[in-house]
Amino acid sequence: MRVFARAGHLALSLAVILAALSGPAGAAPETYTHHPVNLSFFYPISTNRNPEISTNFRLNLIYGDIGAIRGVDLNGLVGRVRRDMVGGQATGGYSHIGGELRGVAVSGLAAYVESDALGVQYSGLVNFNRGDFTGFQFANLFNYVEGDLVGAQTTGLFNLNDGDVRYFQFSSIANAMAGDMTGAQIAAGMNYVNQLMYGGQAALVNFAKSLEGVQIGLGNIAGDAKGAQVGFVNISRELDGIQVGVINYTEEGDADWVTFGSSLAAVSTGVRTTHRGFYSMLAAGVGDLKEERNDTAFLSWHYGYSVPLSAVWNLGIDAGFVHIVPTPSDDPEVNTDLHYAIQGRMLAEYRISGKTSVFGGAGVSTVFSEYSSGASSETGPLVVLGVSLY
Repeated sequence: MRVFARAGHLALSLAVILAALSGPAGAAPETYTHHPVNLSFFYPISTNRNPEISTNFRLNLIYGDIGAIRGVDLNGLVGRVRRDMVGGQATGGYSHIGGELRGVAVSGLAAYVESDALGVQYSGLVNFNRGDFTGFQFANLFNYVEGDLVGAQTTGLFNLNDGDVRYFQFSSIANAMAGDMTGAQIAAGMNYVNQLMYGGQAALVNFAKSLEGVQIGLGNIAGDAKGAQVGFVNISRELDGIQVGVINYTEEGDADWVTFGSSLAAVSTGVRTTHRGFYSMLAAGVGDLKEERNDTAFLSWHYGYSVPLSAVWNLGIDAGFVHIVPTPSDDPEVNTDLHYAIQGRMLAEYRISGKTSVFGGAGVSTVFSEYSSGASSETGPLVVLGVSLY
């Protein structure tokens, strides 16, 4: 925030210099008369009985109404500018600009701009802009831009744009836009792009109608995707890239049911999804052969790549994580804590028919005694044998 404060001070200083050197507000109609200084208590209790004037400096205590400003605008509670505001504006409550904003505008509660804006806009609660916005926009609750946004937009709750956005959006809850996004979207909750997302999205849930870049989140959804989806669940209609997740789905990919046994878990069954050689295998199992306990449960995930060796043979290499859930026991020698294993496997697969294949191989498995930094571990060989049904 210190960087933003310094930027605001610099911009406001430039606005003061501009006010000293400038004449009447250039964007005002020719019918506007010009008064270099305007003082207002509660309009029309002010030095201007007619709001159709321009000025270089306004000091307003409660409510002010003026035509155009090129310079500095200081408002205690509510400040209205009917046409353009060029320079620096500070308002304790609500600011309403009927034309364009060029410069820095700070409002304690809310700000409304009816046309384009260029510069910096900060509001304690809400920013609402009817035109295009270029620069930096910040509000603690909500930002809205009806046109295109070029620059950065940050908020504590929700950013909403009806046009295209370039460069950066950040929100503690959600970002949503109707057009194309070029750049980065970051949110704690959700990112939504109704057209093309060209760049990166990071949130709990990410959605893009088209993606050229990367999505990182718990759930990632895209239509036509070029790039990468990294998350727990990844879904796309067409994918030219890679999905890294526990559950991966694309209409171009394959899904099959796998059942296998290993030297750690007696039997496991689940789903394997594959796209262009990359595969994800999610399975649940029972029976701890290492501890000789039939009542232990397993939840495993493996991710790897399969290389075709011939028309019927494939060779897969993967790494995985296994969550181990033992049942309670009165035997103090038995580990009843939740613990885990890290595995690496090499699996050869032979396709018997179009819908059936068998696979098997070996690897290494490191079993940790508990979920803690000081947990003991034991590493041993791993043997796997299973069947796949489409």
